[in-house]
Amino acid sequence: MLLPSDIAGPATREVGFFETEARNASQWIASIGNRSWHLLPSATLVDLIREVPSAADMRDFARRDLLIPLGSWSALINNSVAGTDVGGLPGVAAEYHGYRGIRAVSSRLSEHPATMLEVYEPGIGAPLNRRRLIYAMSDRGRWSFDTEGEPFDFEETENYSKRRIRDRFTPEMLERYLIALGVPMLESADDPIEGAILVASEG
Repeated sequence: MLLPSDIAGPATREVGFFETEARNASQWIASIGNRSWHLLPSATLVDLIREVPSAADMRDFARRDLLIPLGSWSALINNSVAGTDVGGLPGVAAEYHGYRGIRAVSSRLSEHPATMLEVYEPGIGAPLNRRRLIYAMSDRGRWSFDTEGEPFDFEETENYSKRRIRDRFTPEMLERYLIALGVPMLESADDPIEGAILVASEG
């Protein structure tokens, strides 16, 4: 699994997924903060990630969001201070735009390893329509695991009681869950990607 993963450090450890094409997602994301969007030329994932340099690498920080097309879905990464931070965007997608939004986290190499899945669906009624939350994460070496919401039929709930907390929800499980939710997976970081969109301030 390339998105999310440690492949590009903080930029790809957290990813947002939207059940709509990249062009649709980019338009309403651009409207937040009165920004503009433009289509990027064909490029590999690694080259596209260079479009969202970290705050530490920018003299004058400006938020940049990159939408990567995944068929009828799109993936979002950005350049928040600590890497990608999708914030409330998946919930906004469900609450105000009528399609599923997902926040996914997968990191084994960061200071705080974590695997997390948040799914937002229209019509749920919970805050911002969050349908499901699952996570296993480490804070200074102390692992914790929790879930909220009703399990999906595809969940491997037998793993949630494993003795080692980090084994209760793994990156491999996250990938299977995303596929079961219908999210297409990028197969290679070296294949050219057509139709990626950058949302940024003008100038």
